[in-house]
Amino acid sequence: MRGSGTVYEVRIDAEHPRKSSCTCPHAAGRRVICKHMIALFFAAYPEKAREYYDDIVKYEEEEERRREELDEKLRRYIDGLSREELRQELYSLLCDCEDTWIFEQFARNHLDLDW
Repeated sequence: MRGSGTVYEVRIDAEHPRKSSCTCPHAAGRRVICKHMIALFFAAYPEKAREYYDDIVKYEEEEERRREELDEKLRRYIDGLSREELRQELYSLLCDCEDTWIFEQFARNHLDLDW
């Protein structure tokens, strides 16, 4: 593995991961999992690395499909609004939102303000 060049003593316990240890500053003397333990685990069990990678890819694909479905539903909803309903939704979104930065950013981008 590549890194800073500092050598750490890493021990992994695959059955009890919290019993693993590493002498790096992040994990030394603590019951935490560090990146060195993860790297050693995946080097020792490459099939687990492949499973983890496949899980991440599957999750990202599902999230992308979910996002596309949500975008399509939102587009259909907005397209179905009347002009007055659209104005009211925009006003509510900008003024009733707890995130004031949305309102402020909209105001800066679309209104002629002197502040």
